[in-house]
Amino acid sequence: MFGRKARFRKEAGFFHERTNMTVTPLPRLLPATPISPVSYDQTIWTHLKAFEGAVGRIYTDSQGIPTMGAGAALAVIGRDRAWVLRPAAEIGVEISGDPQAPYRFSAEEWQRLTLCLHALRQPDPQRAQALIPPFAPRHETPAHNRFGFTLSEARIRAVALAKWAAARRAVLGDLTAEAGRRGWGESAKAMIQAYAFSHQEAGLASVRYNIGTGRAMPKASAALLDGDRAALWYEIACNTNPPGNGAGRGGIARRRLAEAQLACGSPDRWNPAEQAGLEALFSRNADKMAAYRRAVPEIFPLT
Repeated sequence: MFGRKARFRKEAGFFHERTNMTVTPLPRLLPATPISPVSYDQTIWTHLKAFEGAVGRIYTDSQGIPTMGAGAALAVIGRDRAWVLRPAAEIGVEISGDPQAPYRFSAEEWQRLTLCLHALRQPDPQRAQALIPPFAPRHETPAHNRFGFTLSEARIRAVALAKWAAARRAVLGDLTAEAGRRGWGESAKAMIQAYAFSHQEAGLASVRYNIGTGRAMPKASAALLDGDRAALWYEIACNTNPPGNGAGRGGIARRRLAEAQLACGSPDRWNPAEQAGLEALFSRNADKMAAYRRAVPEIFPLT
């Protein structure tokens, strides 16, 4: 009987060790869909350029965050939850591409960034944008550049891909940590590595690139490890664009939809059970979805 019970537990989707260890469910992750290594960097750069742009100067975004290139923020949230400028030397190396000869901000330039930071902390995005103009594709003039350099597209791409690598590591680190919390062994962690350079990783990494590598997405990680395509799509598309994004919320909604499709595919191509799962999520979160649809009707129509 004992042998039959052991076989049943294994066949039913569980494994256990001898003695009195807890029975742990085997992982049932979503299948990874890889991106060709040959075209990976170009695929990611095309994606980032479409949603971040490629701006050769320092500009401010809709929140007043000083930014350059393809969404490389010069201010980040510090340990005390307040905005701080990244080190001048670090930014200088990104600008020049040469650790031995970083761009050196003049006193006036650094003061401008400091005043922009103060406005960001208020928050006063209009004041920040007056100090450092936002990017205006149809109305850009040399006067909009308040600093003594212009980034080439090659430099913008190099900085963006370096930032992307950090976002990728954050995603895989979160998945590994979630597997550890579930008590999965080393074999399950190895399975997680199959997501490296995949569409699933890319969708999640794009969100982390945008919101910051230090901001985990535990519900999305759990959905991926649960094999729940609908929950992963919902978390990316509908649950990572809070009201605090303000005027930029519509553009971010468009990006989140693309990231959800990248990670999960289009819902109209899912199987009926997955489609029903997404509809159930919309139903359980009806009030929240109604508010989101009102906020971004051009992305999620009201009807």
